[in-house]
Amino acid sequence: KYTVLGKHVNLASRIQAMCEPDRVLISRTTWLLVNKQVSAESLGEHEFRGITRPVEVLQVQGLTPYEHLPH
Repeated sequence: KYTVLGKHVNLASRIQAMCEPDRVLISRTTWLLVNKQVSAESLGEHEFRGITRPVEVLQVQGLTPYEHLPH
């Protein structure tokens, strides 16, 4: 049996809890890692239990077409 612990797991769980069906939500930190492949719209900063600072949450709008990605 395995489990995952830590602040990043807690944040992911909090963001997932606010997500509605057919939506994909990510933090700004995640978006900065994938912004060349993903378009997203900010939903503003949110405060989450157990997280010391507000976190900007973004809703993924779509993926960048493969032909526009750097090779």
